[in-house]
Amino acid sequence: MKKKSIIVIVVICILAIVSTVYLNEYSIKSDMDVMAVYRIVDAKFGSERGNVVGVGLEEKEYIYLTTAGDDLVVVHLQRGPFERMKFNGMSYSDSTFCNGVVEVKEEKYIVVGGRNTNNCIAKIEFSLDSTPYEIELKNPGELFLEYIKIDANTEDNHIVPGSMKFFNSMGEDITSQYNLGSFGI
Repeated sequence: MKKKSIIVIVVICILAIVSTVYLNEYSIKSDMDVMAVYRIVDAKFGSERGNVVGVGLEEKEYIYLTTAGDDLVVVHLQRGPFERMKFNGMSYSDSTFCNGVVEVKEEKYIVVGGRNTNNCIAKIEFSLDSTPYEIELKNPGELFLEYIKIDANTEDNHIVPGSMKFFNSMGEDITSQYNLGSFGI
């Protein structure tokens, strides 16, 4: 009887330790992701931030884009078990666009985001490893963040700015209206 009580106490202690470590690591409730992005950006830059746009890849990796002053800010969150998320990194730059290849569950995606001054950009064309791709903006606004699945054998890890072209809703090339400076996601 005494041995069973000790085993139960040990199991309860182990479960308490494991759950405490998990809750510290995955501290963000999945329905509070945007608020978490605001807190993360506010902690780094203060309160000068814009709207947040985000994408979820394979219900595992979540990428958010916002502005803080003149900077574009990319925040990565990762979903764990039990609908909780953890902060997985941040990058920022005063560039106009950001892009990068993200691998999730043996799949590759290109994620492209940036400022959409005057909401003119409707479509983006580019190439990776000489393979042409295009992304139609689903929710054009002052900021956009879009992704598409790409060939899993792609070796390029970002879009070379010179290979990006922007088109408006009438199909006109408007690339020359934008500074193509970008940074990695």
